[in-house]
Amino acid sequence: MPDALDERTRRRQEAQRLHRHDSRWRITLPLALAFLLVFVLFGLVAFPSESVWRLRASAISDFLVSVLILCPLILCLFPVYLLVVALAWWATRLHQGAQPPLERLQTRLDQAGAQLQRAAESLSHKTIDWSAKLAPLLSLLSIFDRPNHVPQEQSPHEPK
Repeated sequence: MPDALDERTRRRQEAQRLHRHDSRWRITLPLALAFLLVFVLFGLVAFPSESVWRLRASAISDFLVSVLILCPLILCLFPVYLLVVALAWWATRLHQGAQPPLERLQTRLDQAGAQLQRAAESLSHKTIDWSAKLAPLLSLLSIFDRPNHVPQEQSPHEPK
C-alpha cells in the first residue's frame, strides 16, 4: 500500500513539473517575447528625433494596426458574415418556395370572392323582387301598426 501512495505522489509531482515546463515554454516565453517586441518598437519610435524615423514609425504603426487589429477583426467577424450570407440565401429560397403556393391561394381566394359577389348580387336581386311582390301586402298589413304619435295619459292626480 505505501508503494502505491509513493507511486501516485511521484506521478503527481512529475505531472506538475511537466505542467510548469509546458507553461514556461508555451505561454510565458511567447508573452515575454511579444512584450519585448513592443518595447523595442516603442524605443525605435520614441527615441530618435529624425524625420526618417518618424516615417518609419508611421509605417510600422500602420502595419501593426493592420496586423494586430484589422486582421483579428476580420477573422472574428467572418463567421458572422457567413451567417448573414446563409440567412439571406435561406430567405431567398424560402421566398421562392413560398411563391407558387401563395399564388395558388391568391387564385382560389379571387375565385371565392367572385362567387361570393355573384351570390350577394343574386340574393340582393331576389330580396328586391320579393319586396316588390310583397309591397301591396305590407301596405295592407300596415293597418295593424301602432300609430306614431300616442297621446300621453293624464295622471289621476293632475287637474283637468
